[in-house]
Amino acid sequence: MQLQESKKLKQSSVLTILVSLKEISFYFNNSHNKSVIDSKLVSIEENNDISSILDLLKKTLSEFDLSNVLKVKLILNNKLSTLVPNELYDEKLNKDYLKYNCDLIDNDTTAVDEIIELDIKNIYVPYENINNFLIETFGSFDFFHFTSILIKKIYDSKSIKERHRHRYEVNINYKDKFEKKGMIFSALSPDKKLPEIIELKNHPWFIGVQFHPEFKSRPLAPHPLFSSFIKAAKNHK
Repeated sequence: MQLQESKKLKQSSVLTILVSLKEISFYFNNSHNKSVIDSKLVSIEENNDISSILDLLKKTLSEFDLSNVLKVKLILNNKLSTLVPNELYDEKLNKDYLKYNCDLIDNDTTAVDEIIELDIKNIYVPYENINNFLIETFGSFDFFHFTSILIKKIYDSKSIKERHRHRYEVNINYKDKFEKKGMIFSALSPDKKLPEIIELKNHPWFIGVQFHPEFKSRPLAPHPLFSSFIKAAKNHK
């Protein structure tokens, strides 16, 4: 039997692995200029368990020569997460935060992403077997939940400039009551008096905005909100 030769990556690279409910994506980016050196997408069969997903990940990585990989990032995109404002967060309650949107067993562990820009934490269930494999293979790696980087990826900025035509406004006096029911106030006006962006917990894509993204859209350059919504709809159809 002839063994398939591994794909050689001649340039030093950063490997990003995105694990979603339907597929695993592999991206090798140049560590200097971030250009894509190679990529691959493999589909996950319906009802596959986490062991099968790990086997698929191992098989795909075996097709590449990983000797020039300098850094590895793992991103999980699933529904096993929830957002909690920092002012309400208690580390002892991590599993309690998650019990309304996933079934946990005693041995399950939790992970937390700190989202400094929004003053919130994202609590989620990591794939321990994948984490252990990546540690054994690469020594160390970074991992995040997709929800934690959604708003950052949409805007890639701490300061957002948008066009407005205000006729109705959200009453900031009700902010605390809404937050206790699971709503996230992701962005406020510079004077902190007007909510500009809201999100909803335990939802794959729920973003409400005060501004008009259509004012900054073009046929070949859609506003990031529109393009991210289409991607989310495609992933959850």
